[in-house]
Amino acid sequence: MSGAQAGAQQAPAAAVPAPPPVLHAMTGLRAVAAAWVLLGHFRFTMFDLVPITRIAEPVLAGGYLGVEIFFVLSGFIISHNYAEHFRQKGRSAYPAFLWARFARIYPVHLATFLAAGLLVAGAVALGRDVPSAQHFTAGSFVGNLVLLQAWPGVTPWNGPAWSVSCEIAAYAAFPLLALAVVRLHRRTALAAGAALLAAEVATLLALGAGPSYTDAWTPVL
Repeated sequence: MSGAQAGAQQAPAAAVPAPPPVLHAMTGLRAVAAAWVLLGHFRFTMFDLVPITRIAEPVLAGGYLGVEIFFVLSGFIISHNYAEHFRQKGRSAYPAFLWARFARIYPVHLATFLAAGLLVAGAVALGRDVPSAQHFTAGSFVGNLVLLQAWPGVTPWNGPAWSVSCEIAAYAAFPLLALAVVRLHRRTALAAGAALLAAEVATLLALGAGPSYTDAWTPVL
């Protein structure tokens, strides 16, 4: 055996970094937030079917707040799982990350989006009155197909899917932000995050705007 071969055999294998620990408590909180949103959307149907559930109206009416909780927790978990990965791999990790995120949410979005369209088409064929039927246009179809339903001028065919559009935009931005943040000192990163949060709140207050859920309708109930 040559010296080079012996040295190759004695060289230790490159250590594979252990994956971050699973935060089961956070996963449970996300499930609670998702259930709160779901029940908030369908509370009136539930009240008609099971009248005693009306006692939960004060809680279920705030179901939209579960979206904020879900987004914050999801952002934390994605940072927990991927920040170190981006620190090590850099920009080369970007395509795989985006594909994994896209594959996770797009099939469900496409199925519900097309199902909403079929419901509306069926309602029109049966002569049923369809709320906001004028929003079902070729342009809005393309916008929903490419996940732009939360952007100005694009109406979501499946109302609650506005959050999916925001989610994919956050996924696209996360690697860029992660690459910047992981290179900063911890205090600098915290200061930058606080400044961005303050700027966002100030902008919303200046515009007098906030999340609106009045257009998140279901075509056929």
